[in-house]
Amino acid sequence: MYRPVPVTQLGHYKPMISSQEYNEAIIVIHSILQMAERLFPGLMFLLNNILSGVFGEHSGPLMTVRVGDLLFEGVSICKDPGLIGLIVCSQIASIGANVRNLEVLDDGSLRFAVLKYKNDTVSEKYVVSRGLKDPRQMGIIASYNNSAFLTNWVNWMNDSGDVTPSTCNMVNGTDSGVFPPFVDRSSPVFALNTDICRSAELRYQYDSEYEGIPVARFSANEWFLDNEAGCFCLNTTTGITKEDGCLKKGAMELYSCVGEYFLYCRLNVL
Repeated sequence: MYRPVPVTQLGHYKPMISSQEYNEAIIVIHSILQMAERLFPGLMFLLNNILSGVFGEHSGPLMTVRVGDLLFEGVSICKDPGLIGLIVCSQIASIGANVRNLEVLDDGSLRFAVLKYKNDTVSEKYVVSRGLKDPRQMGIIASYNNSAFLTNWVNWMNDSGDVTPSTCNMVNGTDSGVFPPFVDRSSPVFALNTDICRSAELRYQYDSEYEGIPVARFSANEWFLDNEAGCFCLNTTTGITKEDGCLKKGAMELYSCVGEYFLYCRLNVL
């Protein structure tokens, strides 16, 4: 086993592997506005009159924004809120203090970006197998952030009240940068994705080729967001849940991973 030295993370846009251009405008749910409506229903009568001051051009439930702004450069809010708007902005800033995607600027305004917080930050420590004794263990993560388990999801509790780590919190597989040799196509492989705080199950799809090298393609498809494992159910988001409080198939709550009221979902859910 070896412990890699933590590295400074830097995010870069790669057009060749991206589905949208950096400057392309896309339409997304205005999550900050949704958060304000959910947390401060008593202030909505005020907010309706000051939407443009608080949210600027993005004052509706959906916003049109550049891919680059949404991911890295940031979407500005509370730049000119006015006296009443300051009340709402102070509440948003207070709630957003623990949200990694929301940044308070020197002038008091706020900036939201999905991935900007990762730039110039040091990664957590991994303990990884080099596969010297067993090549099938090469790249397998033994611990992440000094633990063999995550803490983002619901754990199991037996009748005696004893709590044990759930399968949702297990650190499985590699970091996706390398996979062990001698792949068994009949078995899934796992990759820890720290952006969504879970290990993704990848299943064999078909044989392919990369620059003349034969490869086996594994991917995460419909089962990835089926929510059949109850430990992913945080019962926080409303409106698209089943009777047991779990999100419907195709969506995943990220509240405990990146902060309040963020969802990872397929397009058909929206």
